[in-house]
Amino acid sequence: ANATTYYLAVTAYDDAGNESENYSVEVSATPAHAAADTEAPTVVSAEAANKNMVRVVFSEPVILPDTDPELAFNVKNDTTQVGLEATGAETDNEDITGKTVLLMTATQQAGATYIITAGIQVKDGGGNTIVSGTSDTALFTGTDVEPAPAPTQETLIASADTTGPELVDVMASDNTHVIVVFSEPVVLAADPLTNFYITEAESESSLDIVSATLSSDKTTVTLMTVPQQNMAYNLIALDVKDEAGNDIDVANNATTFDGNAAGAGTQETTETEESQMTEETQADMLAPEDVTNLMAQMLKQMIVTLSWTASLNSAGDLANYVLYKSTDGQTYGEGVLLEAAVTSVDVTNLVPGIKYFFKLTAKDAAGNESAGVISMFQLPETGPELALLLAASMGAGKFLKRKKRGLKK
Repeated sequence: ANATTYYLAVTAYDDAGNESENYSVEVSATPAHAAADTEAPTVVSAEAANKNMVRVVFSEPVILPDTDPELAFNVKNDTTQVGLEATGAETDNEDITGKTVLLMTATQQAGATYIITAGIQVKDGGGNTIVSGTSDTALFTGTDVEPAPAPTQETLIASADTTGPELVDVMASDNTHVIVVFSEPVVLAADPLTNFYITEAESESSLDIVSATLSSDKTTVTLMTVPQQNMAYNLIALDVKDEAGNDIDVANNATTFDGNAAGAGTQETTETEESQMTEETQADMLAPEDVTNLMAQMLKQMIVTLSWTASLNSAGDLANYVLYKSTDGQTYGEGVLLEAAVTSVDVTNLVPGIKYFFKLTAKDAAGNESAGVISMFQLPETGPELALLLAASMGAGKFLKRKKRGLKK
C-alpha cells in the first residue's frame, strides 16, 4: 500500500529446520505513487555478439512476452531481404539497467548488413508497447565469431569464489610429521616446499621441511620434517591459493603448534626380545623406505579406502606394512599388519564426523620400522555413531604393537 511504512527483517534456517536466534538488521521502506509512464520504448542499437546472437539495446528496461519471445523480433538481410530466423530471446542478465535483450539467431553471413525490427509485443514497465515505424529498428553487421563455450559447473563455482583459503589446524602428529589443514581445497606451488616455513617460536631458528604431500581432497598437507623438539614452533603458509586462484588470507596464514619429540605409538623392546636377536639381525638397522602417495578417499557409506605407491624396498627385505589409526594425530595405538604386496586397504566401521589420522609404515624381517607416512580424513557428520573398529579388507592380519629395535648395548 502506498504511503505506508513497512519494516523488514530476515532470519536463517538450516536443512534441519533450525532457525537463527536473532533477526537481521531491520530496514524500512515506504511505497509511493510513481509518475505515470506514457513514453514508449525505442530500439537504440543492435550489434552481433557472435554468429548466432545479436545484442539489442532499448531506450529503457523492457519486458518480453512469456511465450516464444523471439517471435517479437523480425530479422532480415537488408540487401537481399532474405529473413534470418530468430531462435530465442532473453533479457541480458549482465546489463544491470535491464535495457539489453539477447536475440539468438540462425547462423549469420559474415559482413552482411541485417535490419532488426522489434514488434509491439515488447513493452516497458508501464505497459507501453513499441510503436511500429517509430524507432523500432536498427542495423547490424553479421559476424562469423564463434559463441563462447558454456561455462562448466566448476567454472561457475570458481568464478563465485572470492575468498582465499585459511589455516584451520596445524599439529605435529609425530616426531617428523606436521599436519596442516586448510578451510578448502588448495593449490600448491610446483615445489610445495616453498609454500611452508617453520621456525622455533623463541629463537626463530628454522625447522627443515623434507617433503610436503597434498591429500586427495586437497584440504590437508602432510609435512615431513627433521626431528622436532618439545617446544613451540611457528608455521607460515606462503603463496597458497584455492582452486579459484584466491591467495591465502594473510590474516589466517600463520599459527603456532607444539613439537612432538616423543614420536607416536612406539614402545621399547624388552631385554629378552633383544637377546633373541641374531648377529645378522642386529647388524641390520636400516628400515625399508616409506610408501609414497598415501591417499584417503570415501568409498561409500562410512568406508574409507587408503591407497599408496609401494615402498621402493631398495634393500629387498620388505616384510610387511603396518597401518596405525589416531583420532587426535598425536597418539597411535595398535596397528594392523598388512602384506607387502598390498597397495590399498578399506577401513570400515568409522564414526561419522570424526577426523582420522592414518599412518602407514614399512617393516622388514629384522623388525626395523620406517617413520611412516600420514594421511588425514574427516568423515561427514551423518548416520548413527558406530564403534571405533579398524578392519582391513586386503591382507589384514593380527594386531601388533609397534616396537623400536636397536643394537644391544
